[in-house]
Amino acid sequence: MAILKVVIEGVSPLLMKSAAGMIPAEDAPTNGSPAPKRKEASIAERLEAACYRLPGGTLGFPGTAIQRLIFDAAKGLKFADEKGKQRKVGAQSDLKGLYRLDPLDLIPVLRDGSPVLEYTRDARTVVNGNTRPPARIPEYRPKIELPWQMEFRVLLDTEFSPIGNLGEQIVALLNRGGRSIGIGSFRPENRGWFGQFRVSEWGMEE
Repeated sequence: MAILKVVIEGVSPLLMKSAAGMIPAEDAPTNGSPAPKRKEASIAERLEAACYRLPGGTLGFPGTAIQRLIFDAAKGLKFADEKGKQRKVGAQSDLKGLYRLDPLDLIPVLRDGSPVLEYTRDARTVVNGNTRPPARIPEYRPKIELPWQMEFRVLLDTEFSPIGNLGEQIVALLNRGGRSIGIGSFRPENRGWFGQFRVSEWGMEE
């Protein structure tokens, strides 16, 4: 097992939309009964519900999203083996089971080495497909302005890896995915421009 240490830095602001904030707890039915009617949440409440926060209030972002980005960025590629010969199978098949982000839950969002605690408000209209006909409605999301960074480790199973320079390949995929896929809401993968990043520092842990 080898450990790759990575620092990524944003090249565009990051929009958050926590799944936990999409369905307020007070809307959940109890014992099969209809959900109680509630007051419309304020914009501030909706923004806070859409955040990812660690204990203590630091804003975070799910490591699982970056774990998936690495895999998705490998689509259509093929790796070379330790002798430099291109492998016959696709890169995504080779990657399965060879890497895991640490932490997988929430990675603290930093700004110049300090935890980020505050966000700004992003407001734009989106199409609500739950209405008939679909209608445009205002959508509010927490936005982390530039500069922002995240630090994490990638655990690499080098013992069974058929890939040459696995750590360097993961860094290349992070850069590729950070540009063309992104993380968070309204990212390039979803025809947006938020959540783009690049690898600013990396190295193998001794």
